[in-house]
Amino acid sequence: MNSESKKLVLEHFAQLRELEENYITLYDHIDSINYDLQTYMTHIPRFEKDLIMLFSESYKESAKILEQEKLENYSWLRHAVTTMNNWVENTEKLIEPSRHKYKDFERESASAEDLLRHLKEVIRVNKADVIETWNWGKKGILPRVNTIARAFDRKRKEWDRLVGRNWSGYNITWALSQCEDIIQFCERKLSELDQMLDRIRQKQDLLDGNLKDIERLTQENLYGLTPQDKQQISRLIRIAKEAINYDYAVKVLNYAHSLAMKHISSKQEREIQNIIIQSEGPVFTGNVINSGNISGAFKMIQYTNQKRRRHHAKKK
Repeated sequence: MNSESKKLVLEHFAQLRELEENYITLYDHIDSINYDLQTYMTHIPRFEKDLIMLFSESYKESAKILEQEKLENYSWLRHAVTTMNNWVENTEKLIEPSRHKYKDFERESASAEDLLRHLKEVIRVNKADVIETWNWGKKGILPRVNTIARAFDRKRKEWDRLVGRNWSGYNITWALSQCEDIIQFCERKLSELDQMLDRIRQKQDLLDGNLKDIERLTQENLYGLTPQDKQQISRLIRIAKEAINYDYAVKVLNYAHSLAMKHISSKQEREIQNIIIQSEGPVFTGNVINSGNISGAFKMIQYTNQKRRRHHAKKK
């Protein structure tokens, strides 16, 4: 009998120690959950009103549990641990979706802010790179970069207004949607700029490489090229740099390359002359519009004056 009694007493004390350990663990767990509840009840942007009410009720219930005076007896501890376990299970089910939403918002809002800063820098770098290109890049690509920059400015202002007003009028679900919208916008524009810049660099590298070849050939054929050849090469390079169309810039530069190599046909010579003449722009002489160069305009004036002198001579 003494042996059985001792065994029962030992089992009782073991169960009591286990209840005490569970009580301490659950007490700390409830305290941790309460910290989350306080965070969610005061979070900006706000959680939905019905959720905040449920958070508040759970918080008040936990306060009653934790404020009870702890008694060192089996029945009290067993009841307390059961009550605590039930509270933890019910509250965890309640706040688990909110916990995910809270973490999603913290992550997505930080990501949106980082992407906005990154996009601003990428736009700045793209503008600088486009400005370094020839005229075809400035006229054809820079307006597209500026369009993206204006769209970015609008999004940045919208974001700053929402954050500056502490997401007034937004609950966390709507706010998370805004974060995702900003992220998608930034990723889309970054992809556009990346593809655009890659194409610009490839095209400009080809032009720069062709120009270096022309300069090298001109130097190598320094005594084989006539002064007129050198002048035409310089003009063609200038025309290529000022061209607003990339394909036209390539075409003109190829003519300069052929001229520098002294591999030029009669047809190409005529085309080069036409390109140079057209690059001078139209010249207005009275009622006559001469699309040639200044020397052409001068000849037109001489011809007109000669006609006038012959006309006056006939009258006399």
